[in-house]
Amino acid sequence: MKISELEQLSGLGRDTIRYYERVGLLTSPIRKSNSYRVYTERHLRELLFIKKGREIGFSLEDIKHGAKMFALKGKLCKESVMQLKQKKMEILERIESEKLALREIEKLMAGVIE
Repeated sequence: MKISELEQLSGLGRDTIRYYERVGLLTSPIRKSNSYRVYTERHLRELLFIKKGREIGFSLEDIKHGAKMFALKGKLCKESVMQLKQKKMEILERIESEKLALREIEKLMAGVIE
């Protein structure tokens, strides 16, 4: 597939896709005789993995290491599972903090209305 199709399917821009390729996060695609890159479903899966990792809050270095270990073992390594558990705890803590903030807002609004 062409990069334009990969952009559309992944939701990432071509500059981002090429950057991920340049830093070794994305497997280098084969090139046609005219030097155009040919992307495959594998590239799309890799990009979606990277994108999800970024959405969760992992650094590119963490994602690169996790992807490498996943490729070697066919599953997440213990280190990646621990990192995911840590991210989960951080998110849960943020949710609780936001709930407290919402309760304070509700109290303030109730005081203004009365």
